[in-house]
Amino acid sequence: MDESSHRTPPDASADAGGSSDRVPEHVHLVRALASLALDYLRWTQLVPMLFSWTFLLLMVAALLLTNFQDASFALLERGIGVYERVVGPLDLGPPGATDDGATSATGAAPGAAGGAEDRDEAAPAMTFTDEDILPVVLRAWALLALVGWLFGVLRSMLFGPREPRRLWPKLRIALYVAIGCSGLMWIAYALGTSTFNGGIAGWALLFTGIPLGVWLVSAWSLTFGHLVGRLQRHLHA
Repeated sequence: MDESSHRTPPDASADAGGSSDRVPEHVHLVRALASLALDYLRWTQLVPMLFSWTFLLLMVAALLLTNFQDASFALLERGIGVYERVVGPLDLGPPGATDDGATSATGAAPGAAGGAEDRDEAAPAMTFTDEDILPVVLRAWALLALVGWLFGVLRSMLFGPREPRRLWPKLRIALYVAIGCSGLMWIAYALGTSTFNGGIAGWALLFTGIPLGVWLVSAWSLTFGHLVGRLQRHLHA
């Protein structure tokens, strides 16, 4: 008997093996949807970090502007001069418009002023509770996370996925920035023109506690995002 008749063709066996190792299309779809859901979950944890850093930077800027007013005004005037040379003069409205408005406001009829006061007294006071504010905060949180998620998806479509970065360098950069913000607060306290009421212990707690709290929020957000990234890479492996 011819042995060649019982042999399996090599190309047929290769096709059979390839079809057995091929991942079904619905599995790819489930993995892609799970990866998108994880990415949105990651952004929900990045929103508190963005809020905390915005609050800290605005606080540092306010301290520096109020305690170094001369330098701040000089810097502002220099910036306005650069803006006018590049863009054009600022249009602040016709001269005397503010004075006329103030004159007309102060020259209002006494009856009109009295009527406004009566309406203010008759209007009920608006009160807000936690039940009113919490849904608004949660909606804003979800909306900002959605905006960040859409931005990340658009960036991946245009430039491709980013290379994963190590966690510790990101935590170290956040720590350096938090220490720098604390140092700027201490500079405003020691060299500024404004008077800080109260003992130094309270201000020290404020100048160190707030940057430390912002860094802790950042550590949580970045660690959570790092773990989500590892899980996403495991899904696509």
